[in-house]
Amino acid sequence: MKPQRRTRPAFFSWRMEFGLTVRATADALEVQEGYRIASHEKVRTLCLPFDDPERTEPDAALARAIAQLTDNEVDEASFRPQPAQAAA
Repeated sequence: MKPQRRTRPAFFSWRMEFGLTVRATADALEVQEGYRIASHEKVRTLCLPFDDPERTEPDAALARAIAQLTDNEVDEASFRPQPAQAAA
């Protein structure tokens, strides 16, 4: 039996593409805004699969900081599953 692939937010893919740990990502967000906008635990929960009960979504300020950090590759909408992703 083949395991089912769990869909994750684009922020997870972006973080993996650049080889960033959750702590390094949280630190980069801190530099971006000039103060700690997200803990490493918050970054971890943002990157969990859509079906994980511990997964969180960013507030507006954090979503803006993430968009700025990722050169708009990751926007606020990417933290919500698309209909096809929700059904998977």
